[in-house]
Amino acid sequence: FNQLIIPFGKRSDILLSDGSRVRLNSGSRLVYPPVFKGKSREVLLEGEAYFEVSENKDKPFFVRTESFRIKVLGTRFVVQAYKNEQQSAVLVEGKVSLTAGNSKTRANTCELLPNQKATFSEAKDDFSIINIENAESYFAWIHGYLNIENESLVSLAKRVSRYYNIDIEVKAENTTSTFSGKLDLKEEPERILDGLSVIFRTKYEKQGEKFVVHE
Repeated sequence: FNQLIIPFGKRSDILLSDGSRVRLNSGSRLVYPPVFKGKSREVLLEGEAYFEVSENKDKPFFVRTESFRIKVLGTRFVVQAYKNEQQSAVLVEGKVSLTAGNSKTRANTCELLPNQKATFSEAKDDFSIINIENAESYFAWIHGYLNIENESLVSLAKRVSRYYNIDIEVKAENTTSTFSGKLDLKEEPERILDGLSVIFRTKYEKQGEKFVVHE
């Protein structure tokens, strides 16, 4: 198997042997065979990726994460599967099915339609599904943007730090407020932190190699 590891602050675009395209976000890892053999195609993902899967009805495509397994025939979707974070999948086009725990025999399965998002709950060992307005906004990072829907300062700081490969520590008490909107990631990280400071009414300073956000 090949293994592609994307460092923090970087992104990558790979074409698999079957013609499927995978765009990987910062801090991600993809394990895949040089050539798909047998009756199925399967890859392992840790992190975040946008998939454009080539259709082959005789050879389904599977994506395995730490929490679930996705089965597709030919479609476009986004998977977020960072370690120690809530894992989810968003369907852009086509149809996919998800099975909890990476098992083919588990009863906890669900199917997604376009513009739906499935989030896996470790506590319930099951999925919750919601309808979303624009699935394509979930992979805007490939174009240098970050679309945000009701995210906290702590969550945003984690995503920004991963994208730019910088260390951000949040010491502000106002961590329950949320924000929806768009961040232009083509800006320098300081400009992004300036914007977040205005939104969340905080301040930040650089201490060595680390940015510290405070009241």
